[in-house]
Amino acid sequence: WEYREGSGGGNRYQYKIKRDQTQIVFEQEIPDGVVSGVLMPGQANTAEAQLHLKGGEFYGSVQFRLAEQGVLLSQLKLEGSPNFGAEIAAKKVAGPSHRKKKG
Repeated sequence: WEYREGSGGGNRYQYKIKRDQTQIVFEQEIPDGVVSGVLMPGQANTAEAQLHLKGGEFYGSVQFRLAEQGVLLSQLKLEGSPNFGAEIAAKKVAGPSHRKKKG
């Protein structure tokens, strides 16, 4: 999934949502390292995750909802913040190909 900072099409950021055996996991690389969390069903057709840095330090919460085919809306609530931030729209991007090249 990929989103852009601001309405002017600024920096691009990516995150992954993947199935990990029995659970669905969110993962994103940020300047402080990598944050991740297990997605759980939330209210009103949302999914939520408690995010932690790789060392176990709590980072915040994120919630997602599907807006339309191929568009996922998310909101982040950093540790210590009382409210979720603005909605961010991300678009599905193709992952790396797992096919071997012939030759």
